[in-house]
Amino acid sequence: MSVTPTSGGSTARFYISPPSPAQPLGGTFVFYVTPTSSTSSVEVRYESDFTPNGPRCVSTIRRNATALICKPEIKLDTNATVVGASGNTYSIVIDPGAPYGLTLYIGGVLTYPAALWRWYPPPGVSVTPISSPVLNPVPPMRTLNYLLTATGPGTYLLPGRLLVGDVPGVVPEKICAELSIKLEASQWDFVIKREPNGNLTTKPGGSVNARLYIATVSGTPRRVYLSVNSAPTGWAVGITPTSGIPDFSAAVAITVPSTATPGVYSVIIKATSGSVTRYHTINIIVS
Repeated sequence: MSVTPTSGGSTARFYISPPSPAQPLGGTFVFYVTPTSSTSSVEVRYESDFTPNGPRCVSTIRRNATALICKPEIKLDTNATVVGASGNTYSIVIDPGAPYGLTLYIGGVLTYPAALWRWYPPPGVSVTPISSPVLNPVPPMRTLNYLLTATGPGTYLLPGRLLVGDVPGVVPEKICAELSIKLEASQWDFVIKREPNGNLTTKPGGSVNARLYIATVSGTPRRVYLSVNSAPTGWAVGITPTSGIPDFSAAVAITVPSTATPGVYSVIIKATSGSVTRYHTINIIVS
């Protein structure tokens, strides 16, 4: 079988000649139409005389033409510590071997039928998944999630690219936008202190307050997340703020239910940053 294209004016024609002698055929013809910027719509008309002694087959499809636009607005969010951002480059510090989440928010305008975000990790850095399709069109904003790990200490550059293409189903290769992350992977440590220290005392239905101080012991400080690891049933424990970059402090408010019986109880606060986790116990005497 042969296909002969011709064109004239605003019309392009393809003449498909069957083999001779005639024989059964099967398959699919796929035509990609790329309109110019001044084209408002595209009409595809199919006419077939292949059926011997049969009626002529005519089919017409008309579609409005959409301009191919790639003007994205890309933002990065992560639970790693961001120490700087300039243009499309972010600088973060992480712990070697610890997993961190990366979230890309892709807004702006994107109308290409094929779009893909791809990371290009250097040796010693892994990103999962390494690439993700970006659903068309944008808006609405698209959200992409990844997991980042550095296997050892060091300084790395992790580039990423938004690739687009005008053919659906074909891996895009045209670079539309770029974003890079500078990684500092290093060990660090922190300590937790409290005021007032020692045991706290209250009555059933009462409350106690304390302040935690989180300070860097060694290495580059990074964000520490605070949460309640354990508390007696029915007790209310509030932490404000729930995260920060040392040196910082957080208020802890503990409310004891009126049904509590006299005794000594423990509330354990968990502090986590990458691969480093610390626990702090607050003992409350109910009398």
